[in-house]
Amino acid sequence: MFDELTSNGYKVIYFSKYKNRIVRILDSIYNLVFKYFRYDVLILQVYGNFSFYFEDFISLISKLSGKKIIYTIHGGSFGEFFDKNRNWVTRVLKRADVITTPSDFLRIILEKRGFTSTVIPNIINFKEYHFKIRDTFKPNILWMRTFHPVYNPLMALKTLQILLKKMKDAHLYMAGFDAGYKEEIRSYIEKNKLENSVTLMGVILGNEKQEIANKCDIYINTNNIDNTPVSLIEMGAFGIPIITTNVGGITYMYNNMETAFLVDPNDSEKMAEYIEYIINNNSDVKKIVENSYNYIKIYDSENVLKMWEDLLIKIFKN
Repeated sequence: MFDELTSNGYKVIYFSKYKNRIVRILDSIYNLVFKYFRYDVLILQVYGNFSFYFEDFISLISKLSGKKIIYTIHGGSFGEFFDKNRNWVTRVLKRADVITTPSDFLRIILEKRGFTSTVIPNIINFKEYHFKIRDTFKPNILWMRTFHPVYNPLMALKTLQILLKKMKDAHLYMAGFDAGYKEEIRSYIEKNKLENSVTLMGVILGNEKQEIANKCDIYINTNNIDNTPVSLIEMGAFGIPIITTNVGGITYMYNNMETAFLVDPNDSEKMAEYIEYIINNNSDVKKIVENSYNYIKIYDSENVLKMWEDLLIKIFKN
């Protein structure tokens, strides 16, 4: 989103890109204080949990400086975090001039807790994605999230095991950042003799993502918690049919058997069943893929940029 604002003539100061928490806080303080006259509004990404200490501190400095503040709330578990820390979260959120969310899911969560927000979807540039038309679908399956229990990669492997009983050529490609759980996934693969049916990869970006998407015909999302995952939007832009758990904000994004295939968390049997359906019902699935593509156009950078521009104009009129 910030790149799009920059390319359209807005002056954007980024901070902070550092991963180390202490360095990030120091960098943010430096930018807030020494670049005071170079910015008019702070757009702060709010995730809750441990990062909320940082978000509290930075928003307080900005508020004391008299700057306009826009929060963008993220995270499928933000509601639970709010309820556990109601006084703290309420105090911090009240500093905002405007709160935005990427989905109705989070908008409703905030509304139930007394806060009004504006939905501005996550953003992708459709020009960077090549839609592949698939006349047939093979059991080449892609899983692409972080290797962490909350993303439940074990469900993907259990789905594959069920599928291999009927489709010996089924293959699962697993890609993503290792948050300390990848070794357990590797051990499960070895223990269950799945080495020939699973390809483990690291983080894939840019052209690599397009290449692996072209190689696969089905995308599975196994998250236990989620909001509005960009990965699902990207897969729709690539033209890949999506099977996903019906958690969090995903139920506000997709309709089962219309724009995607929805299953309950940990229901590997149903996920495998939908993979078989995709392979055996080409014409029906092509229509679902088309519906998915038409739906996700709301996330295109041109549409989302217009929403941000309208919001910025409104905030400075008040």
